[in-house]
Parts: sequence; C-alpha cells; structure tokens
Amino acid sequence: MVQIFFILVLASLAYLVFRARNNTGIALALIWSTYTLEQFLQFSHRIFIAYGSLVNIATVLIVLGSLVYSLSVGRMKNIVLTRSHYLWMALFGWTALSATWGIYRGADDILIQAIPYLGGFVLLGPFCAQNDKQVSKAIMATIFFGGLVMTGMLFCSFGNRALSLGFAGGKEIEGNPLAVATYGGYVTTCALFSIFHSRGNVMLLALKLAIAMLGLYMIVRTGSRGQLVAVVVACAIWLPITSGISFKLSNVFLLLLAVGVFIAGVSFVGEVGLTRRWEAESLARDSDSRFGAAWFMIDKLMDAGPGSWLFGLGSSASYKYLNTYPHFVPVEVLVEEGIVGFGLFTAFLLMVTRDGWKVLSSKETPMHTRINIGCLLSLFTFQFGLCLKQGSLIGSPLLFCVGLCIAISVRRILADNKRKYLGAGRRFAVAANFQQAYR
Repeated sequence: MVQIFFILVLASLAYLVFRARNNTGIALALIWSTYTLEQFLQFSHRIFIAYGSLVNIATVLIVLGSLVYSLSVGRMKNIVLTRSHYLWMALFGWTALSATWGIYRGADDILIQAIPYLGGFVLLGPFCAQNDKQVSKAIMATIFFGGLVMTGMLFCSFGNRALSLGFAGGKEIEGNPLAVATYGGYVTTCALFSIFHSRGNVMLLALKLAIAMLGLYMIVRTGSRGQLVAVVVACAIWLPITSGISFKLSNVFLLLLAVGVFIAGVSFVGEVGLTRRWEAESLARDSDSRFGAAWFMIDKLMDAGPGSWLFGLGSSASYKYLNTYPHFVPVEVLVEEGIVGFGLFTAFLLMVTRDGWKVLSSKETPMHTRINIGCLLSLFTFQFGLCLKQGSLIGSPLLFCVGLCIAISVRRILADNKRKYLGAGRRFAVAANFQQAYR
C-alpha cells in the first residue's frame, strides 16, 4: 500500500510542479510541505535517503522557477519589499553581526548552514503569495496534497514517534516528528478555514473535515503536544474572528463543526498509545526543563553587564552553556541579540499582525480574501506558538515565511481596495457632473 501512495504522491507532485509554472501559490504550498514530503519519500525509496538534500533543493528551485516565469510573462510586475521585510533583514543582519562579538566560535558555521533555508523559505517563498488568488491556491494545494501525503503515512512504519527510516549500527533511525506535526498543523488549519468556501457542497465539506482530522491525528501520532496546543489555540483565536467578520450568525454551525474536529483530535491521544506524554508528571518535567534553560540563559545575560543587555551575548551563544538552544525563541533572541534584536523581533511580529488585522477588519476587503488572511494569521500564530517550545531564531524560517506572506498579500490587497475605492469615487463624480449638466 505504501508503494501505491508513493506512486500517487510522485504523480501528484509532478502535476503540481507543472502547475507551479503558472501558479506561484502552488510552489508556496510545496515549500511548506518540504520536510514532511522528504520523510515520506525517504521511507518509500532509499534513493531519497542517499540524496538527502534532493527534496529541499528541488522545492527551492521550483519556487525560483515559478517566480522567474511569473516575472518574465508579466504576471508579477515587480518585487517590492515591505516594511516587514526591512525588519526581518535588520534582525538577521544584526544576528550575523552579533557573531563578531559572540562568545561561541561555531556561530559562523551555523549561520552559513542556515543561509539556503533562509533564502528559499524567507526571501523567495513569500513572493509566491503575490495576490489573493495565489494564496487560495497555496491553501487548496496544502489541503489536498498534504492530505494525500499524510494518508500515505498512515501505512508507514513508525518508531516511537516518527517514521522509521531504517537501521544504522543496530539502532533505529527515525524521521523528525516535529516537522510532520507542524505540517499536520498547516493541513488542519487550511482545511478548517477552507470549509467556509464549501458551505454549499456537503461532500467537499466532509472531505475537508476528514483531512483536518487527519492532520490532527498525525500531530497526536507523533506525540507533539506543543503542535496540538498551538493549532487549537491559533484556530480558536482566528476562526471566530474571521467568521464573525465575514459571515452572518447563521453560519455559526461551521464553528461548531470545527470544535468537533478539535474534540476528535484530543480523543486521538488515547488511541495512539502516547498518553504518558500528556501525564502531569511528564508535562511538568519537560516544562521545567525548557523554562529552566531559558532562566539559566537570562541569568548569564544579567551577569554579563549592561553592554550585553543592549547588544546580547552574540549569535548562538546558548551553545556555549547548553550545547544547544533553550528552545524558547523570544528568550534566546533577548539573550543572544540583546534588547536591540529583541526589539526588532517583537516589531516584526506586531507589524505583521497589525497589517493582517487591517485587511481582515476592512469593509472593502472581499469575503474570500478575509478568509485567506485569517488562515495566514492563524498559521502565523501557530508558528509563533511553536517558538515557545522548540527551535531557534535561525531555525524558524516558516515563522518568517508566513509572516512575509501576510505582508506581501496585505500590500497587494490594500492597493486593490484603494484602486476600487478611487474608481468608485470617479464614477460617482462623473455621474454627479452629468446630473448637474442636465438639470
């Protein structure tokens, strides 16, 4: 059965790559799927293990090719940087600069290794969200392609929490469970927001709800507690807001369906045999470990003096004391990049949220556009939630990818709304002058 889905995934991938030439949104969906698609392909055929970077490189090239083609045929008139872009560039420029006074000698190597991912996911990927139509295509491709990949994963062999990719030295090698769970959050979020487009099609609505539940199941199957909490919280915030703005109260039953999916997702915890990860003792132990590491690094910052408070201990300084990152990105940024870096990081988060809210609450914004922006805001909130329990600043390209997708989409939407408003104003003026002339 795995081989059947392997063939189906490859055929679908080939089709999406072909469609991505004319639809940058599909290329964006593919780059969101990179890490999970890579693991499924590695499980299905050893060639993807032998060439471990094949999927990563291919998705970035697909995005680049899609953008170049769109520019060459005039579908994308230009590439304009937003204020959020400047904040992101300032933040990572400051991060790179901080390595010059940092206390960890390997910081340069970590930054260099991250460049391809930052370039593909953050510099190129967001420009695929060039308009509302492409955002819709990214959401739809994530739902159905993601649903296909995760259905195939149901037939794969799991280790403790992730796909079993083979054995080496007598030990089982597993994939990355957090990457699969994160993509499950993307699939679930896109499916739940997309049900607002399917109110008149019962079969399509049922399919999307099933895919949303599949995404939740995959989160639970990987034992990723943070992803489950983050996707529930993010959707609980933005689904009601988007629904309340975009629809009449008679559509509240859609929210009840979403709540039902969440309840079903929580019930999966007992089905997959990972209930011990949700026991109070396990939760308390892991929480203490993360918060303990964060407080330890804050103490080191305080001991370093006022200069370090402002400029930080330097990029990847956490490795000097913990041999890893504290897995609490806001604290990491404060400690390593100081108040300056923390200010840039916070400003980025606030600006993206403010811009998204501006479009979401605007009466001039079409309903389908509000739904898409609500979905992106939910994904952005989801990614920020993950920053509180895993990863690092450099290792969070999807947070900045989704944030810049919002910034680019908002710029285009506001420009379209302004053009429509001015057009309506000119038509009103012409009509008024015509009436005045023939009184």
